[in-house]
Amino acid sequence: MIYYLGLYFNYDAFKDCLILVANNSVSPNRVVKKDDVVGLYFNDELIGINIFNSFSYFKLRLKGLLVSYNSQLDNLISSLVKEKLNEDVHLADSSYYLGKIVSKNGDLYTVKLSTETALASSLESISSTEVVLLKKEAFFETGERVSDFIDESASYLIIGEEVSQFDD
Repeated sequence: MIYYLGLYFNYDAFKDCLILVANNSVSPNRVVKKDDVVGLYFNDELIGINIFNSFSYFKLRLKGLLVSYNSQLDNLISSLVKEKLNEDVHLADSSYYLGKIVSKNGDLYTVKLSTETALASSLESISSTEVVLLKKEAFFETGERVSDFIDESASYLIIGEEVSQFDD
């Protein structure tokens, strides 16, 4: 199984401990530690990872959620976790996307983005055709997964209406 993780970092609060979240809706009932890497599990499901002494692997200057990342950081964390915990992980892209609503069918919207057309859910009524979205695999700053708030057939969550006009 591949896990998509939200990466959180705050040196002032946790020093150089990197916090990776897969699911914060449950508490761990099993902990696996291998050197500086600690896997947090609920039964057999990986729900989080802590990487202590993270500055010995890489340096981050970040407070809160890492919204976007480069492939080198994703590969480094993936390799480290694979070596220490034998788990397949990748960082979740929590970037915002702009889209245009094409149609609506019940609670699902068909949205055109720059590179694709996809289904999206919304938590509230939408009056504009231009919207701001997050991917299903993304995380909120609070550590909650976007996928917990959307219809399972949707790939995106509409989180707001775009106030300025943009064209195709």
